[in-house]
Amino acid sequence: VSAQGYRIQIYTGGNSRNDKNEAQQMRVKCQQHFPELAAYVHFISPHWVCRVGDFNTREEAARYVTRLRKARISYEVRVVSSRVLSIR
Repeated sequence: VSAQGYRIQIYTGGNSRNDKNEAQQMRVKCQQHFPELAAYVHFISPHWVCRVGDFNTREEAARYVTRLRKARISYEVRVVSSRVLSIR
């Protein structure tokens, strides 16, 4: 069941195969550091993006932003509104 919530975007690329591969590498890298976070690679025309987490509130997501920045997984770490898998 999906609901409106938040994810943290950690990669935005172009629309090339290389950008898709980079997004997938970023997903793997994040899951190695934060195995509890679900990670998703999507093509949102015209970009490949990697987003992590399924957060109900912006505040929950913001707490993880700090941890992701400290881990230096990505230069891009921002909270985005997204359809998420319902946690409850």
